[in-house]
Amino acid sequence: MSYVKFKGKIDESRRIMRVLEKALINRGIHPMGPRLILSTAHTRKDINVTIEKFDEALRELKSENILREH
Repeated sequence: MSYVKFKGKIDESRRIMRVLEKALINRGIHPMGPRLILSTAHTRKDINVTIEKFDEALRELKSENILREH
């Protein structure tokens, strides 16, 4: 049944997002749930640091086989 496969994918996606959120928080970035919020208060440096930390977090998840490369 395709519903079961879809439900499993949703559950796995949510699990990965929770782990990613924790990895970002550990790096000083609070994503506020499944999205990052950008405002005019953020400087170019803030944005670049956020991108670097996000990249670090993704590499961590990949190295722990939580996230697969496609």
